[in-house]
Amino acid sequence: MTTKTKNPKIVFATIPLRAPSSHLPIASLAIMTALKRHGYDNVSLYEINILRPKYEEVLEYFRLQKPDIVGLSAVVSTSYAFVKQLAADLRKMYPDLLIVCGGNLVANVNVLMAKTEIDICCTGEGEVTMREIVDHWVAGTMSPQELGAIKGIAFRDENRKMVITPYAPQLEDTEIFDVDWDIADATPGVERCFSADLGQHGVFVSDIRYYDPKRRGKRFGRFYASKGCVARCTFCHRFTKGIRYMPVELIEKRLGELIRRYNIGFVYFTDENFGTHAAWLHPFCDMIKKFDVLWGVGGIRVNRINAESLKKMYDAGCTSVAYGTETGSEKMLAVMEKALTLADNYKVVKLTPAANLYYSPQMVVGMPGETEETIEETDAFLRAVYSEDPFVHPAELSVNYAQALPGTPLYESGRVCGHIEPTIDGEEAYLFRVSDKNARDIDSTVNHTEVPHLIWKSWAHQIRASANYAYIRKFGLKEFDLWNRVHYKPYGVSVRDSDGKTYFADSKVITGLSGSFEDIKAAIRQMDRDYRSGKIQGATELGPILLRHPIALYHLRRLIPLVIGVKEFRRRGFRAAMKNFAEYFAYQLRKFGRNAVTLWTPKPVEEGVSLRKQVKDASEKLDATPEMAPLRAGR
Repeated sequence: MTTKTKNPKIVFATIPLRAPSSHLPIASLAIMTALKRHGYDNVSLYEINILRPKYEEVLEYFRLQKPDIVGLSAVVSTSYAFVKQLAADLRKMYPDLLIVCGGNLVANVNVLMAKTEIDICCTGEGEVTMREIVDHWVAGTMSPQELGAIKGIAFRDENRKMVITPYAPQLEDTEIFDVDWDIADATPGVERCFSADLGQHGVFVSDIRYYDPKRRGKRFGRFYASKGCVARCTFCHRFTKGIRYMPVELIEKRLGELIRRYNIGFVYFTDENFGTHAAWLHPFCDMIKKFDVLWGVGGIRVNRINAESLKKMYDAGCTSVAYGTETGSEKMLAVMEKALTLADNYKVVKLTPAANLYYSPQMVVGMPGETEETIEETDAFLRAVYSEDPFVHPAELSVNYAQALPGTPLYESGRVCGHIEPTIDGEEAYLFRVSDKNARDIDSTVNHTEVPHLIWKSWAHQIRASANYAYIRKFGLKEFDLWNRVHYKPYGVSVRDSDGKTYFADSKVITGLSGSFEDIKAAIRQMDRDYRSGKIQGATELGPILLRHPIALYHLRRLIPLVIGVKEFRRRGFRAAMKNFAEYFAYQLRKFGRNAVTLWTPKPVEEGVSLRKQVKDASEKLDATPEMAPLRAGR
């Protein structure tokens, strides 16, 4: 046993997310706080995700730092390529360096242990686990037998065989996201998470209360009030078990410190599952109202909200909510294991704008079992959404293709069906394929359905065309076009007042006006009249064809697969295009034959079955490493 320095130099590094962002590195900061309180204060954070340095600059940073231990925060599973490269270069630089990795990527710990220079993976929360790893490093007790005493990690034994210890106990609700903000202040880049830039306030500028002069100069900040989720959606990776809500009185203390320290006036709660229980939500609203901040919610379940709660949220300063409605099909809700009904989805269509809260549906298409019929059901749902209130506009609609991420039944379905080769090499190839890609990058996404590639690829366009047409039929082409032309300009917004009326405005102009709040409200109303009369012009050019010719595109939407086929020909060549066209026309012939046979026979309603149940047995038979089962299943 070799005892090392009692205060090792520990450097944490955030791995770049798919696009530049200012997401607060809350997990890394909480782990660093726990280490500092345990006596390990020679700890720092390199915010690669926010700073976006060149890769050569990243390596130079580590050369200068000369760390003993490096912790890589791989929040998303699409970070594999960067993690592998960085770990390899760090190993060349420092052969004896201890490299630890945490985050959602660890669901593929089998690949990380076999194919990268990572030494230890944390399979759960890192506050306690990382402290224990450092304790062992300091004491020199790093043999496989000694490391096996630490819960919630994976490592290699002396034969380089992977060892996964049982999950560590989860933190108490009073312990989650406990951050020493002095550490954040000492970290270059983190100041961008508390920006006063108008562009940061996208979820706030549509609320008239944003323009109250008393809010000028206030900054934006993200916060967490809970950890985890009550559901286990089959496309979503669960890194923690269940849900823990921070006590309201503790939120008041921590949020108050954040507001005072950074002059926060706008708060966005990025919880996966905000406000599930009214017994927690209502006291929370009473508490946050005292701070007089505007706030938005990044994730709330449609079956756990009602008119009373939404009204209470608005009165307490909430401006917007995000719902994971995902689909308009009862069958697909079952496949996704959403644990809610289609009626719940339809309920929030009316309740949310009635409470003067902004929202935009978040849709997921292309799960196994998705068909043209289920997409038609989603179209019908979105027609209801965009016929309810002009404040809710289809330009904000989010449509993502189902992306198979490790630790989800969707990923296991991909392995079972052969989309992801069920070997270490095959899984690594898939991780490279989706590295730095998001769910809208359809060229890197797998078609998990049984419909032809061209039809599958057309669904997002079809859904948007139907949503646009529904809005136009209800509110008119003029309103649709004006909304787009206003919003296509920098700082163009729709502003909702407390009476439920919506006005077009330029947020930059409005925030530059002097006078009382009543004067500014009057200016917003006048600007709306000027936009509608043509005195103020919106954008003269609208880029997307969906916005320029929405009615024609709706009526021609069945031809979208063929247009995509032509584009594929230009991009990928004759052979690939002919394969896609052959698949498409063979499918259409089979469908025509089935429809002719069943013309007079009512089609039975197809019920959905949870994807978890569909793949469980087949997935377990694929694994040569049974210790992976808990990670395959998710928490």
